[in-house]
Amino acid sequence: MIGPDYEKPEESSLQVPEHYYVEDGASDDASVSEDSLALKEWRAVYKDPYLVGLIREALDESLDMAAAQSRLRQAYELIGVSRAALFPWLDGGLNSNAEQATGSHETDETYTAAGLLSWELDVWGIQRREIEAAQALAIQAELDVNAVQVSLIGTIAVQYFNLLSIDHQLSVTQSTIDTRREALRILELRKESGVISGVEVSQAEVSLAQAERKLPELKQAQFEIETILSVLLGRAPGEIVRGELLMDIEVPDELPVGMPSDLLLRRPDVRGAEMAMVAANAKVGIAEGRLYPRFKLTGEFGYESDKLGDLLDRGTDFFDFDANMTAPIFNAGANKANLAAEKEAYEQSLISYKKIVLNALQEVSNVLSGYQQAQLQEAADRKLLVAAQKYNRLALLQYRGGVLGYIDVLDAQRQLFDAELSVTQSRRDRLQALASLYRVLGGGWDPQSVAVK
Repeated sequence: MIGPDYEKPEESSLQVPEHYYVEDGASDDASVSEDSLALKEWRAVYKDPYLVGLIREALDESLDMAAAQSRLRQAYELIGVSRAALFPWLDGGLNSNAEQATGSHETDETYTAAGLLSWELDVWGIQRREIEAAQALAIQAELDVNAVQVSLIGTIAVQYFNLLSIDHQLSVTQSTIDTRREALRILELRKESGVISGVEVSQAEVSLAQAERKLPELKQAQFEIETILSVLLGRAPGEIVRGELLMDIEVPDELPVGMPSDLLLRRPDVRGAEMAMVAANAKVGIAEGRLYPRFKLTGEFGYESDKLGDLLDRGTDFFDFDANMTAPIFNAGANKANLAAEKEAYEQSLISYKKIVLNALQEVSNVLSGYQQAQLQEAADRKLLVAAQKYNRLALLQYRGGVLGYIDVLDAQRQLFDAELSVTQSRRDRLQALASLYRVLGGGWDPQSVAVK
């Protein structure tokens, strides 16, 4: 086959480092191991049965998956179109012709039934290069299906954890409202008894209103996340059933991420970009083949008769066979320009491949650093929560002992409320970072499943 054969770019030209870059300049020991979170099957990463059920439903019903699978089926059919060019093509035709000489009243009619055979010989491998390009694009389409699956699994997990976080914030907020409402009731009774002034009651009313105003915001966020998840599942907006509570989901302290070079095989978008290069390289060969002569065999055979009814019974057999060659002589440089254009298209696909590799490295570094920071943030928030609980307990005791005013109790309650919400959010961030890390490492599909030939 004429044209360059595809050669995989060297890793050195892709600027793939030995270790991932994180905040301190180098990845931790877990990053340099051969193990990777991405090697785990997604059901082993997400153990909440309700989340597993949502992911399964999305993989079966998602419109994004349906569209990607349709493109894959289309790519398979286009392979068949390319392969068909290697074989002779046979068309059938029926022709009717009537002639009348000048001054004659008689009409000569001729009926012809013929088979038309044509076959272009693939001397330079143009058709085979077209098959090569079609196969590469089919593999890319299959990898696109896997990329959609990886993205879908990660997105659903992130939104699910976000929904659990809102649920927990609503629970904390409602509990705080109930506590403050009861405190206000007691203060009003004490005011009626003349024990306290109206200032403390007003302070309690403000504190209660501040907690109540968060409910509409949280409920709207909850509603929007449910609608987002519903559309990802391929269904109309509706309620999303959930399982475990946010704070009950275990999160590992350390996550192995493997080697950066693993992304070249693990990430379907990276592999898909390489298949685009293979197709572009094949098109260079196709364009180069257009510079050379093309050889074609044609034939015509059939029956001819002056009566339609006798065409097949008493018709005259005929057969015609031709072999011809056409060679480009002058086309104002179109073929050479097309070859140069295809070479540039290949260079663009190489640049795109390198950019996708760098973007993959960037995503892993960002998410890995985000996971580490979320882990530190959660630890700090838990310390804050313990301190806020102690402060709230002491403030309440000293208020009852007459040492502190009620404003100090309200301040302690406010800080406890904020600390509880902060712990919820940091746990959510950590779980979402886990889901994002699994996604950017290329987890959620089987690289061995790509089987387009």
